[in-house]
Amino acid sequence: MLAAIANTFSNCFKIPELKSRILFTLIVLTICRLAAFVRIPGLDGDVLRSFFQAHGGGAGGMLGMYS
Repeated sequence: MLAAIANTFSNCFKIPELKSRILFTLIVLTICRLAAFVRIPGLDGDVLRSFFQAHGGGAGGMLGMYS
């Protein structure tokens, strides 16, 4: 089972178009993860956290989906 998964994963990189799409997706995900650590000047994290707790505490709210 594990050998079949490894074989399929290695075959993905033999197709040029699929290889470029996978690499593009990984690069975009890496950029998004790195951008999440960049601090925004003038933004107070405690105030933002209390806003999300006040407005998105329930599962029915739109912000509750992201918490």
